[in-house]
Amino acid sequence: MPTHRTRRIVEILKQELVEARKELEDYQAQAEQPDFEMGDAEGYSTWQAAVALQGHLEQEVEEIERALDRAEQGLYGTCEACGEAIGAARLHALPYTTLCVRCAAKTA
Repeated sequence: MPTHRTRRIVEILKQELVEARKELEDYQAQAEQPDFEMGDAEGYSTWQAAVALQGHLEQEVEEIERALDRAEQGLYGTCEACGEAIGAARLHALPYTTLCVRCAAKTA
């Protein structure tokens, strides 16, 4: 059974997921409909930034969804690689992380 703390974190993650999906939709629209003419360096740079942010947001959405799945399974706060507890400071800074600091450093 989820603890009060875990339920609160799940609510925060759900809100972050809604916000990340909305932001992702905005950047997808920008990436799909470039608003610049040939030779427009500023417009091209803006489009490139939208494409890059879209990729970042897609990854963030996936990570939040994975953390929510782990919370439903009662595994929130447990490293999916080594099974050890993820430090509170790390979870506070990055609530959707599924790796402890040590395991995250190994994958970086």
